[in-house]
Amino acid sequence: MTVFLLAGFLKVLKIIGIVLLCILAFILLLLFLLLFVPFRYRGKGYYKEEHPENSEALKDYDFLFNLSWLLHFVSLSFSVSNDLLLKIKVLGIKVYSKSFKSQDSHSEEDKIDSSETEEDLYENEEESFENVKDSFENVKDSYENEEDSYENAGDSGESTLDNPEDDMDLKGLFEEKPDDSSLFSKLKRLKALSEKRSFKNAVSLCKEELIKLLKHVLPRKWSVKGYVGFDDPYKTGEMLAFLGSIYGLIYQHVDIKGNFNSEEKDVKIDFKGHITLIKILVIGITVYFNKNLRIVYNEIREVF
Repeated sequence: MTVFLLAGFLKVLKIIGIVLLCILAFILLLLFLLLFVPFRYRGKGYYKEEHPENSEALKDYDFLFNLSWLLHFVSLSFSVSNDLLLKIKVLGIKVYSKSFKSQDSHSEEDKIDSSETEEDLYENEEESFENVKDSFENVKDSYENEEDSYENAGDSGESTLDNPEDDMDLKGLFEEKPDDSSLFSKLKRLKALSEKRSFKNAVSLCKEELIKLLKHVLPRKWSVKGYVGFDDPYKTGEMLAFLGSIYGLIYQHVDIKGNFNSEEKDVKIDFKGHITLIKILVIGITVYFNKNLRIVYNEIREVF
């Protein structure tokens, strides 16, 4: 009987061990996928603005941002149009959706309440101004009384201080030299710190890692196309001159034309890229465990 109980107990332990190993393997697999499978993102949208004669400006815009992971196993989309809309899907099935109304969709009652609130604020500001004015008059009267008493004391040849030693204490206070906790001393120590080799190496490392991070996070492909016109043709010319000054950097991505005849805008934007968490993690570990950065951090803490 005991043998059968022991065999059954060992069988239960075996099943529990297998289940725990499966759970651990699943967690490790999920962690591996999160670190090495990139998150892909893409955004596109347009903006139009027209100014026909004898009419108000006609504005139209739409923007869509999509983030997906593991061949769209999980996807998140965020759209901006008349309203803001957020969606989350798993295997193409919508699991979360929320709409955020824009300010243009507010009701007339909200506008009335806001106007009433502005009137209340105006009245409160007016009352506070009157209180400040009264307090200013009181201070002015007290200052005139003190000035009269000071003149009377001067005519009588008496000192305004009850104790002559107070004058010496005040002189010593103004002649006191700044201690190590003063702002001047801290700036001096920071300047000496910036001249050390460890500080320069830390700054160089941060610069290199920041460039790596930006290259990895920023879109791989992006484009901006359309035409832009301002109310003043001179502003349109300035915009084109600025774009021409950086033409060597943006010639493959930006195609903006100027409209000197009317104040109209029609711009389309499209970009996409991906982010891999393992690369960001490597950059973070490199910065965190750098010896020079730790030395600089400790010295800055000692200064402050």
